[in-house]
Amino acid sequence: MDEQQIELYQKRDLGQTLIAAIQIVKSNPKHFFKTAVLMVLPLFLATSTLSFLKQNIYDPSASPYDRIINEFLGPMNILSLIASYLYTASCTWAAVYFLKLYRERGSGNFEMADLWSEVFKHGWKLLFAFIAVVIITSIVVVVAGFFASITLVLIPFFYVAMLLVFNFLLMFSIIYLNEEAGFSNSIDRVFKLMKGRWFSSVGLLIVCILIPFSVIFSPVIITAIIDIDSFREVFDLTAGLNVSFTLLLENIMQILGLLYLLLLNLSFAVFYFSLSEEKDHVSLKKRVEDLGPLGTYQ
Repeated sequence: MDEQQIELYQKRDLGQTLIAAIQIVKSNPKHFFKTAVLMVLPLFLATSTLSFLKQNIYDPSASPYDRIINEFLGPMNILSLIASYLYTASCTWAAVYFLKLYRERGSGNFEMADLWSEVFKHGWKLLFAFIAVVIITSIVVVVAGFFASITLVLIPFFYVAMLLVFNFLLMFSIIYLNEEAGFSNSIDRVFKLMKGRWFSSVGLLIVCILIPFSVIFSPVIITAIIDIDSFREVFDLTAGLNVSFTLLLENIMQILGLLYLLLLNLSFAVFYFSLSEEKDHVSLKKRVEDLGPLGTYQ
């Protein structure tokens, strides 16, 4: 729809990008929950449950060697890794396709089944394309890590390289899904859109990390500073909880992680639309087309 297209394709700074992502959710929270959140929820529950079982179920009669092998190559660990990968991919699918259908149909005019339809049409290919691009970017990380290990001076550059690689992977996924581009075209498109904006994307990532970190951990840090004994009592209490309640607490914390991942992907998807407007002038061209021949002439 034209209104949503013009709304999304706008040049924004970091603060405006985050506000726009939050505003899209706030404008229709029930629809966002019924589509994007419910789409991710089953894989989230599978991931958290398998992760918990992997950590707490083991054979006491097994040798230390067998335990190490099972920890990395056991069926529970493999299932946990697969579920975690699908869960992470589903967060990207949900955020990107929610905005894609929001732009095309308007708010409230699509269901969760429509998101899955987009996944089965093209999005599933991201599972394989992402692995390929991770292998490529891992070379960059290994090289940066090697030089950082030689001298401490380069360690800050290593962390910057890690952030840039993470941003590249995020933007690659968004472009691959939203533009239904091929592998090489998506990589080329990333560099075209991100030219001159790499450090802006790093700033957006840092802000996205700091906001939930400050919200979740600031009460704990304040408690530790004011009264260290109360801080210790919290850990003494949680240490004596039964398995079921511990699993419940773990799921609650991971629900916050789920919402964070959706917000992170949604923010970078909005950032993608901002870059597209900056480089391609999508919204401006749309306005000119709406004006007709007279607008083109003027």
